[in-house]
Amino acid sequence: MSFKKLVKDEELLQYQKLAKYCYVDTIGWTDVTFPPKNDDVAYGILEDDEVVCGTIIKNYSSNVFGKNLKMAGISAVVSSPEHRNNGNVKKMFYEFLPILYKEGYDISTLAPFKYSFYERIGYGNIGGLNDFVFTPNDIKITNGIDVKIKKYKNTKEQFNDIVEVYNSWIKGFDYGIFLKHKTNDELQQELDFSKSNLFIFYNDNKPIAFVSFSLVPEEIFSSKLEIKRIAWTSSYGIKAIFNFLANHKDQCHKIRWMAPKKIQISYLMKEVRIPHSVYYQWMARPINLLKFLEAKFSDSKINFTFSVKDDFISENTGTYIVKDGSIDKKPYSGENIIPLDILSSLISGTVNLSGLLYFGVINGNFDKNILSSENKGIYLSEFF
Repeated sequence: MSFKKLVKDEELLQYQKLAKYCYVDTIGWTDVTFPPKNDDVAYGILEDDEVVCGTIIKNYSSNVFGKNLKMAGISAVVSSPEHRNNGNVKKMFYEFLPILYKEGYDISTLAPFKYSFYERIGYGNIGGLNDFVFTPNDIKITNGIDVKIKKYKNTKEQFNDIVEVYNSWIKGFDYGIFLKHKTNDELQQELDFSKSNLFIFYNDNKPIAFVSFSLVPEEIFSSKLEIKRIAWTSSYGIKAIFNFLANHKDQCHKIRWMAPKKIQISYLMKEVRIPHSVYYQWMARPINLLKFLEAKFSDSKINFTFSVKDDFISENTGTYIVKDGSIDKKPYSGENIIPLDILSSLISGTVNLSGLLYFGVINGNFDKNILSSENKGIYLSEFF
């Protein structure tokens, strides 16, 4: 068994076929994903020149705690069935995580097939989405909204308007990926593949919102509207979007939106009891723990000390002292030990110290009231 970066056409084709098998791809997403685009890369484990395990590292520019961090999105993790349960995937992470550290990545995120597996690699739960289902008739119309709505026609000007709105909106979250598309044609390719429509909303000739969605036939003479991407710069923008969605009342019998958990759409509804479920989607771990902590605490007055071991990236192992916005790293002392997966969730705001101490998940001399403030939520926006 050997680990390597996959660059040869034959290797990438083997990997693609394996991904198509493992994910039971019937819609052709692997045809769009392979070969890796732009500065994304593929790694794999080979046996006798055959790819038996692989992953794609997607290079994202992200907003994390208000700072621009380099994020590695872990995508298309696969293993051939005859080589499973022998540690290949974990071995692959042992190999490429130190590479990501050396290449200047700060954080890594993924959508797990099993939480318990990735916890052993240091990934922690960072939250998920609210899966809302409602009808156009449920929407409470807001009067006095004056906007001009334009359908996306694949122009550079419209693309720039979308980037402006989207990247501004992303900054309102603790975790957010800036729009990865580099050109209007790349965005159009995504819309074509997902069979989506995109509309941009303008007020005083300034872009304030956009929404993309697909229409999925479900019943005779009716369909379901599934929101794919959405962003706005003010409450005026989201109200304009929902007024627009309400116009589909004679066309769609329901609307589905997998929304960031912090979004409270009850204010936009006639009835606040909108059916929804919580979908825990994302996990994250630091690649450069010091930079991750600096992003979180550089503007805070929180003081605490903890020790952590990282079996995959040795540079992260140590004892960290957070004090009044500064972070000092010392050799590992064992004081106030926090497992890396728990630390990943704790810093991300999905768990708090008081709960961890109460249930005995961690022990130590901590002030249980720190790290208990509400976070801004996540919106990674890309399903990788």
